[in-house]
Amino acid sequence: MTSGREALRALYAEHVAEVMTCLRGGFGFTRADGSRGRWRVESAFEAEDICHEAFAIVLKQMANGRFDLSRPVRPYLLRVATNLALARARQSARELLHESAGELAPPEPPFEQDPVEVAQRAAAVRAFRETLDTGERAVLVLAFEEGIGQHATGERLGLSRDQVYRVMQRIRRAAVGFFGAGGWGGGRDA
Repeated sequence: MTSGREALRALYAEHVAEVMTCLRGGFGFTRADGSRGRWRVESAFEAEDICHEAFAIVLKQMANGRFDLSRPVRPYLLRVATNLALARARQSARELLHESAGELAPPEPPFEQDPVEVAQRAAAVRAFRETLDTGERAVLVLAFEEGIGQHATGERLGLSRDQVYRVMQRIRRAAVGFFGAGGWGGGRDA
């Protein structure tokens, strides 16, 4: 009988090459105007990051009983990886469009913010930052404020992607507790 860890390794070994091929080889899509296009992950590092994130999502769903183990995992794993890659592509396209737009209007219409509320929010964020240790603050800045991926954040801080993920989860839980206690939360759990 194989252990759970050995079964996970076997599952990973069986499907990792195909997920990476899918991400690096690309996949077709249909634009809103009906024309067809092809998109692929250009960076090997980004493809690996997406691949690992897809496996983490699927394995977590398996462990939580949210994935029917009687069904084949391959199609679902490829769909999760594809969706993650496309979500990143859309985000990158929005950022690129916004940065290069110059004279174009920003994606969201501007609105007047109450200066008192802005100051209160900034003070609350500063107070929350003070509750974090130095390492957590570094992850907060890179991952949440600068929007750098877990892999790149880990490389900059000398941490593994899993370590960065665990720190991000701690920060999220702490933020929900901190801001919820201060009346800023929306009632969602981390």
